[in-house]
Amino acid sequence: MIVDDNPSVLDLIASEVSKLGAEAITMNSPLQALQELKANPSGWDAVILDYDMPEMNGAQLAARIRDMWPPLPILLCTALHEIEIEVSPSLFDERIIKSAISNSLNQALIRLLNNTSVEGA
Repeated sequence: MIVDDNPSVLDLIASEVSKLGAEAITMNSPLQALQELKANPSGWDAVILDYDMPEMNGAQLAARIRDMWPPLPILLCTALHEIEIEVSPSLFDERIIKSAISNSLNQALIRLLNNTSVEGA
């Protein structure tokens, strides 16, 4: 699942994910993402989140996801540099900067999916 309020970024990340042979479901709303996760909590291998979104930011969404299903890998993909946002290290399993999507996303997803065993997925 990819959650970002920018349609262009959603398309770019989905394209990169599909290059790995994985299916990408895109959501432009954190609330919509929560509804999908609640409806099918074991149907996801990983979640990629933007930080700066309406309704709630990526850290707030990650915290809600962690409460619902702690082992689900969460990758933060943001244009904000680390010093601009303060988040608990336990919220995100990986972090990449949007300007490095094409170089970093595939490597980060491979690390996440190889290092995390999600039961029921």
